[in-house]
Amino acid sequence: QRRIVDMFSPESGRALFELFFWMFDRQRATAVDAAAVACPVLVVAGSEDKVISAVTARKVAALYAHATFEEAAGRGHFLIMEEGAANLAGRCADWMDKVTN
Repeated sequence: QRRIVDMFSPESGRALFELFFWMFDRQRATAVDAAAVACPVLVVAGSEDKVISAVTARKVAALYAHATFEEAAGRGHFLIMEEGAANLAGRCADWMDKVTN
């Protein structure tokens, strides 16, 4: 864990404010007009994610007209660093091939 955490860099206070306190951000820096997104969207969530639940991620996917939701069984929040990350990346790549061909 220490090796992984040491690779991170600190985030700015402003970025954290815009992300976590978006409702108070008058600039709406993180706002997305889901109705204006015309491209395919893939939303992936771990079934064991304690930060953003799969239920919440599924609701986010439902906001987009061309969204696919995939729940990664037994996975948590840090999908790219957990066991099976390469397999999940392969599934994402397969989805990208499918929607672009």
